[in-house]
Order: sequence, then C-alpha cells, then structure tokens
Amino acid sequence: MKRLLFLPLGVLFMLCFMACHKGSTEVSGTVFEKGSGKGVANASVIFSECVPGDGTGASAICIDVATVQTNANGEYTFAKDSGDATEYRIRAEKKNYGKPTEVFQTAEAGKCTEDINFTLPAFAWIKFHVKNVNPFDDGDWIAAPGALNYADEYYFFGKDVDITYVLGGNRYLGNSNQKITYGIKKNNITKWKGDSVFCKPLDTVFYEIKY
Repeated sequence: MKRLLFLPLGVLFMLCFMACHKGSTEVSGTVFEKGSGKGVANASVIFSECVPGDGTGASAICIDVATVQTNANGEYTFAKDSGDATEYRIRAEKKNYGKPTEVFQTAEAGKCTEDINFTLPAFAWIKFHVKNVNPFDDGDWIAAPGALNYADEYYFFGKDVDITYVLGGNRYLGNSNQKITYGIKKNNITKWKGDSVFCKPLDTVFYEIKY
C-alpha cells in the first residue's frame, strides 16, 4: 500500500519540479559555429514577444523584449512571465558572424522549450599579395579577386604591380574551402586560373598571386 502511495507522489513531485512556473515561458538552447560545431560564446539571442494581431491585417504583433548572451559553451536560457503573449520569436547574432541557418525560431508562450538552437557562420579574411614577377610589357594585366562577389575582380595593369589587400566579411566564411579565381594577360594571351584555400574562422589566411 505504501508503494502505491509513494509512486504517484514521486511522479507528482517530478512533474512539479520539471514544469514551468504557471504563466511563465522558459527557453534554452545553444548557438553553434557552422562547420566546427563549437558553441559560440557571447552571442546575442534576441526574443520578440508576439500577441494576436489587431484585425487590420497582421496575424501577430511582435516586439523585441529581451536579449540574453550565451555562455562560454554557447548555451543560453531565458525566462519571462508570458502575459498575453502567444509565442516568442527568437533569433541569434554576433559581430563577425553571418546570418544563422535558421532565420528565427519560435517557442510557445507559457511552456518550457529546450533545444532552440542556432548555427552561425563565422567570417574569415584572405590577405592577397599580387605581384608581376615576370613582366612582358605595359599591356600586362591581372584580374584578381574583388570586393563584392565571385563575379567581380580588381584589375591591375602594367609591369610594376606589387600590391597587398584584404578581403573578408561575408565574402569568405570560416571552416570551409573558398574558391579563388583570377585572370592573367601577357603577350596578348589571356588565361584564367582557379584555386581554393581553407579559411579558418575569425582569422586571416595569406594568399599570393605571382604572374
């Protein structure tokens, strides 16, 4: 008889311990770095509280109400009295990281929700050194990687090219091989070449183009 009484009481105790406080929303998760799977420390996780729309066309009205920072392991927790909210929309960001794979995630108001995770791509940089070491004439040129996207190039003309510049941000992403394409013209002959370089996250790699 004691066993029959004990088990329900134990179950009730566990349910009470694990449940959210009445009227409270509790969310937890991790922000990961794309490619490495490491937790991203000090990332901002932003919570927008959503209430039903006012009947003028918007199904919901959402306003940012809180920002929490991830710990050293990329983990975060959030708790708030829900009030009239129906859900929370959640997004993550950090300086020198791109937009997450998940634009935003949602959690139902008044409930405990775990494993609301995000994956942020880290930016990387490439320092280019472009040098004409075998000049032919003043008609030489090179079309080296440019600032905007893979279709753009910086054109350098003449025999005395010796320049260093850095590209990065959302142009190159860490933990991945990045494609490099450049064109060379010498003696009225134009050739295009391709290569790739592995970029470390939040770091700068050196790449030399000699022509």
